Amino acid sequence: MRLLCLRADLADLADPAERSDRSEKPVGDALSGPGWLSPTERARWAHLGSPGRREAFLGGRRLARRALRCWAGMDADPLLEIAPNGACRAPGLATWVSISHSGRQVACAVADRPVGVDIEQERGTGRPRPWVDLAALVQSPSLQARLRQAPDADARARAFLAVWTVQEAWLKARESGLDLPLMQRLDIADDPSGNAALCQDESSGLTMAVSWIPQPGLDGRPEPVMLSMNGTGLQGWRRQRVHMP
Repeated sequence: MRLLCLRADLADLADPAERSDRSEKPVGDALSGPGWLSPTERARWAHLGSPGRREAFLGGRRLARRALRCWAGMDADPLLEIAPNGACRAPGLATWVSISHSGRQVACAVADRPVGVDIEQERGTGRPRPWVDLAALVQSPSLQARLRQAPDADARARAFLAVWTVQEAWLKARESGLDLPLMQRLDIADDPSGNAALCQDESSGLTMAVSWIPQPGLDGRPEPVMLSMNGTGLQGWRRQRVHMP
């Protein structure tokens, strides 16, 4: 299996020819957006009401095109479509694509089988969020117990977001939306041959995860996975296994 993951700040994805300052006119035509978008992307654009959401949408579509060019060795941007369920499609390419946004950060994963990516930018609000209460809604009992062992609010935030991003990536690989009952059944543990990878960077407050649907090798063992995470700018990726007991 091959998997490429990229991350970028929206400022690095902006086209100077298009105005993206939130105080100015929104990027592109109000009805169809920039001309390089595909018809299904333009349809999605038309339903995005705020300049900030449109900027994030364009950043994600640009990063996905950049990732696919790197993946396939292409000179021109590939065509991207949006499926009825919201998944990103690359017609004519035997690849799967996933996009995630958080704050000013955008992430994209491309793989030769179903893949999902999630990125979360921890935002300082001045007061701790009720991470334990939130975990009761979306985590299994064993993961909740692990969260309660965190020594302080910052550690609880990192522990919650570590689980959340892996869960989100796992669901997106299956082209599923948020499913709270299913999320409560998932357990996650470190595993060097797992079906997900996680990275957290305390200095930037970023948490990022990718997950994929594995295919056993001919001998029944897990297949080798070639992960390329250099484009994320993050270090310390560790493999995880997501499973339902």
